[in-house]
Amino acid sequence: SETRNQETFPSKITINFYFCSLGEEEKLVLEKRTIKGGSLQSAIINAVQQLLKGPDKSYHFPVIPGGTKLLDVEVYENIVKINLSEEFLEKSLDTRILDEYIIYSIVDTVTEIPGIDGVIFYIEGKRIKAYGNVDLSIPAIRNEDYLEKD
Repeated sequence: SETRNQETFPSKITINFYFCSLGEEEKLVLEKRTIKGGSLQSAIINAVQQLLKGPDKSYHFPVIPGGTKLLDVEVYENIVKINLSEEFLEKSLDTRILDEYIIYSIVDTVTEIPGIDGVIFYIEGKRIKAYGNVDLSIPAIRNEDYLEKD
């Protein structure tokens, strides 16, 4: 039941947030942050908002196209549906940032949250099946290939 979930989800969680780094061509780099929880949904919303805010370190840079807004989050079982504004589809100006990095910075950050295994992407309420050359026809699951090792 909903109330049971409320009780079991911690009020705060510390997770890794993934961004790009100058010089780390092949990898996403992490910044640890503590976010408010309380429920799975609010943890996801807070995580995505932090990603949209961008990195703290000056030599890290944001991955998600500027101006992108989070419109909605819904959780089904262990999959989260993330609805973003149309700015997300506008090409990033920084050509070093590949489509994969944009998708997996979100997926690999959100799947840090206990109970989330995959992400489905929506833009302005419409499901997107691909982002550049990334296939999104099935839920995108965590991909460790892009992550730096601790």
